[in-house]
Formats: sequence, structure tokens, C-alpha cells
Amino acid sequence: MSRWRSLTSGVPRGSVLGLLLFNIFINDIDSRSEWTLRSFADNTKMSGVVHTPEGQVAMQRDLEKLEKWAHVNLTRFKKA
Repeated sequence: MSRWRSLTSGVPRGSVLGLLLFNIFINDIDSRSEWTLRSFADNTKMSGVVHTPEGQVAMQRDLEKLEKWAHVNLTRFKKA
């Protein structure tokens, strides 16, 4: 059995609470997106099919919205 330890911040490792709180935190990420956003645990992916230049512009606009959301919420995306 694990022993209790003092924590200064964060969520205990192995807890589902961290993922739950993270999902609540990012709940509004897709509120204004024209593309499909899928989130699982701490991963979010945007997907869609682009056939026209207008589609490219729409996708770029959503990427910029996501970047702004990340800036406002003091977080960042791994773009790889």
C-alpha cells in the first residue's frame, strides 16, 4: 500500500482526477470550431477534408482560434 505524502500542488499520480479536471478545463475548446475536434485524455486533434481554397482559409481560421484559445487559457499545443 502507498504511503501518504505532502504535495504543494498538482494531482496525485495515478488519479483520474487530473484527467477529469483537464477535460473540464478544455470543455469550451471546440465551441466555435468549424472542424471536428476530438479529445481523449490530454490529446486534442483537429480533422477535416479540404477540397477548396475556401476550405483552407476556414481551417487556418480555426487553427488561429485554437492558438488564441491556448494563449487566453495559458496553455500551449504540441504542433507535431
